[in-house]
Amino acid sequence: MATPSGSYTLIRQGVSTSTAITVNQVLAPALAAIEITRAEVTQDNVTTTGQTRIQLNRLSTACTVTSTTAAPQANGMQASKCVGGTSATGITATVEGTIAATPWSGGFNVVNGTLYLPVPEQRLLVVGSAAGFVGLKFATAPAAAQFTSTVEWLEFAG
Repeated sequence: MATPSGSYTLIRQGVSTSTAITVNQVLAPALAAIEITRAEVTQDNVTTTGQTRIQLNRLSTACTVTSTTAAPQANGMQASKCVGGTSATGITATVEGTIAATPWSGGFNVVNGTLYLPVPEQRLLVVGSAAGFVGLKFATAPAAAQFTSTVEWLEFAG
């Protein structure tokens, strides 16, 4: 595989969530690819145990999200090619996209949070195209909490 052109993070921080929604969405740009290296969900205000489920989805159509700019993980890096937009990279879906596949899904206790940290051979590769979307979504409605969700990826420029 080609050498990555950068590593980026999309964070949705401390947002009250109690519905089954896509919380982070990344659009792989045309003529490029991204490899999901990490996803995490935590919360900071609930002490009562409760189970919920999160999943990484390949989407064939975009969710409508709040446009958010991904942050480079090192100083001096170029801006991400996964640009923000209401039908591109962003957070907190108001309209859900179409799920094409669910490569990873996991249940977790909201008190503890969850971390998706795949070995390199198991990373989710998303090739840029008209349907190069990946979304981190609560598969079931969680108990209301101030959730922080993060998706990190490597970009491979075309």
